[in-house]
Amino acid sequence: MSWIRARLAADRNDASIKTIVVGMHGALPGSVGLSYSMCDSAPGIATGREVYNVLWDLQTAGKHVYVLASHSHFVVKDAYRTRYWGDHVLPGWNVGTAGAVRYRLPPEIGPRFAQTDVYGYLLASVMKDGSINFEFHDLRLDDLRLANAGKTPDSLVGWCYAQNKDQQIPAPEACTAAQ
Repeated sequence: MSWIRARLAADRNDASIKTIVVGMHGALPGSVGLSYSMCDSAPGIATGREVYNVLWDLQTAGKHVYVLASHSHFVVKDAYRTRYWGDHVLPGWNVGTAGAVRYRLPPEIGPRFAQTDVYGYLLASVMKDGSINFEFHDLRLDDLRLANAGKTPDSLVGWCYAQNKDQQIPAPEACTAAQ
């Protein structure tokens, strides 16, 4: 926390820094799919909220701020557009589509770009003003076979693509704004 506090304070005071992208494994508290986020512990909730609020302050000060995470093994755009954060929404994505068991989408997903049972990657295009456009690109079975190039049996690649999923729908955890 000392490091990130110092880093973000320096970024705030540096006019040449227009964009801040924070990448992490588990999402900050209050994201879509919070059963795979920093809501797992009281210290995670407290420090995650602190980081989120510092990032929010940087955004309101004019910096472009983006938050990326990958622990939720699905893809969701606008991961912080939730009741938890209300009107304090940071642009963010959860993209956990690189081969681990795929999770079901949480019931509170709402109307937004969200997919499960996909493999893919996020492509970022940085604009002159420092803003970033993110676009998810899915990979098809033939793409994975090509990338595999015979290193793993084709039957395993096919099984992972079609069957590597957890059918359990995650239950929301207690990570509410009142905590």
